[in-house]
Amino acid sequence: MDKKKAINFILDIFRENEKNPPEKFLCRKDIVDILHVDFKIPESTGYRYHSEAEKEYMWELEKSNDPKKKIDRKQVILDNLWDIVQGYSTKLGKPTTTAEDNQNYTDAAKNYSNHLKLYKKV
Repeated sequence: MDKKKAINFILDIFRENEKNPPEKFLCRKDIVDILHVDFKIPESTGYRYHSEAEKEYMWELEKSNDPKKKIDRKQVILDNLWDIVQGYSTKLGKPTTTAEDNQNYTDAAKNYSNHLKLYKKV
């Protein structure tokens, strides 16, 4: 799979996420895992493709005239922070888990919680 096909594949997942409830959304890590396992794309490249697809998707939403599709910047930030928390949570409970992994997870969860409180007040 080349770069253009990978980005289009990710864009299709983003569009599919619009139709699903939030519990069924595929997060960044899930998408990168699909690219890595199914299409043999290295993880670092998968994250780079995801970033490029996300920028393109945001641009599509910005130019959309549909008010339901307009971007809520606060929600985008919260979603990104939640992805970070989910990334750290996959390392927990494994034999290779270090104290640093536990601390990173705790810090990321606190950061997400603080932003959630801040945005819910506004």
